[in-house]
Amino acid sequence: MHALSASVLVSAAGASSPAPPGPLRWSDLATEWRPDPIAITLVIAAAVGYVWYRVRARRVGIGWARRRDVTFTVGLLAAVWVCCGVAQVRAAQVEWIWMAQLLGLLLVVPLVVLAGQPVQLSRAVAGEASPTNRIIDSRLVRTISHPLVGPALVPIVFLVLLFGGVGQSAAASPVAGWVLHLALLLLGAAIALPLVDTGRIRTSLGVGLALAVGFVELIVDVFPGIVLRLLGHPVIGYFVAHTPVWEGGWLHAQQDAGGLLWMAAEVLDLPFVVLLMVRWSRVDAAEAAAVDARLDAEEQDASLSTRPWFLDDPQLRDRYQH
Repeated sequence: MHALSASVLVSAAGASSPAPPGPLRWSDLATEWRPDPIAITLVIAAAVGYVWYRVRARRVGIGWARRRDVTFTVGLLAAVWVCCGVAQVRAAQVEWIWMAQLLGLLLVVPLVVLAGQPVQLSRAVAGEASPTNRIIDSRLVRTISHPLVGPALVPIVFLVLLFGGVGQSAAASPVAGWVLHLALLLLGAAIALPLVDTGRIRTSLGVGLALAVGFVELIVDVFPGIVLRLLGHPVIGYFVAHTPVWEGGWLHAQQDAGGLLWMAAEVLDLPFVVLLMVRWSRVDAAEAAAVDARLDAEEQDASLSTRPWFLDDPQLRDRYQH
């Protein structure tokens, strides 16, 4: 009797819960959705703030390129798709899809959003006292966005996710997963900020040091992926019980996740290095132009002066006073 009751309960539970998705198809990229309310709220807030600044900019006559509007919009749509699309549906099922979602939230989506220059827009409309600027100038954001600190945080983040228990909690709990998505988006924005914020001028030495750190990061970033790829025991126990049969088992999915992290650590780091090289070239050119302008001004002042040059020389002026 008890066995019959238990079987009935299991059957009823199975009938009431939705069946897990089958093997991934191309059509699923557009048809599978599962909302992430925290991410949706963040995207709506960012869109409202951007539109408000755009309206103010038009009223006061501040020019703004349409391509920046397009880039910002694409970034927000990408955030919605990564947080609520097929990756969100399958992340609780397949480990390599979960890993792809995290990589997109940390390294891809924030870079695209900030490439639309929303920070520069707020600064142009409201000046240095804008709320966005005050957040950027806070001690925490300035520390994370420092070119020597931000790139070094990427391998640390994935080590904590994989071996610190954070990934297990985020995979097992939808709410914890939503919070993790928010944290990765904000952290990724802070890391990408110095690469795309044209309103902040850094010294060529600082950007050069950041470029050196970027090259070192190309090597260091591969270690979490290599470890995940080579380990024969589960790193995140949640996927042992939830990986579907058609995926080939949890070990196969874990190895794919490690290979994806390994590859992404190299491929996704390259745009950061390229952007740093471009930024270094521009900052160096700006510094050279400033030095040339100062030397030209000094030369022009010297040519207009009728006072003999040796009277201003500390070693000669006493000799020729009389």
